[in-house]
Amino acid sequence: MATTIPLTVDQANDVTVTLAVYESDGVTPQDLTGMTVELVIKRGRRLSDVNATVLTVGAGLTVVSLPGGLLTAFFPHSTVTAAAGTFWYRLDVLDGSGGRTTAIDGILTVSPC
Repeated sequence: MATTIPLTVDQANDVTVTLAVYESDGVTPQDLTGMTVELVIKRGRRLSDVNATVLTVGAGLTVVSLPGGLLTAFFPHSTVTAAAGTFWYRLDVLDGSGGRTTAIDGILTVSPC
């Protein structure tokens, strides 16, 4: 089950947030070694991913610690925070054999400046 964490960023600002991925117990860091992670951002939870912004490692996501499940996500003002409003995001972990698990999700609020 995903951990729900609401995020708020200021429009027209470059923002970096730290994300921690945990095992299902909510305490033990998930070892991300051999896994792929994607952060999907879209206007609503139930909308298709077709027009979503997707951040990947090297393109918006940075691994801080694979065994510790720590990442940073960079929300650039020119794309993700260009428009104020409410978005939905989710951080998915892909296991390499076709399995996809949402580790973190929530509302992403872009506050007007």
